[in-house]
Amino acid sequence: MSVGSVRPERRAHRRVSSTLDIRYGTHGELQRAKVCDVCAAGLALAGPVAYPVGTDVELRFQPADQPRGDMLLVRASVRHCADNRMGLKFLDRTPAERRYILRLIEHLSTESLPG
Repeated sequence: MSVGSVRPERRAHRRVSSTLDIRYGTHGELQRAKVCDVCAAGLALAGPVAYPVGTDVELRFQPADQPRGDMLLVRASVRHCADNRMGLKFLDRTPAERRYILRLIEHLSTESLPG
């Protein structure tokens, strides 16, 4: 790629920025992290533990509409990793999990609008 050229966007889904708190990890040993951005297919997070590419992790979200309710559990696979930041692809989501993630993205999109 030449200097000054622009790379085309390769993403199939729109990503939205976030500072959402999340827990992530393997084998029930969960760490706290911040979600950097999220889309329908996955998310990027920054946290204290980075796992190798290909590692399956569990993600636990606190649903925004249930501040004291059960946390939503979603499985994901590490797609890339640099320092303390990882890109994760969601795995085996149920229809309810898909709907929750889409509602979360919509909520984050409207939260970030100026106004």
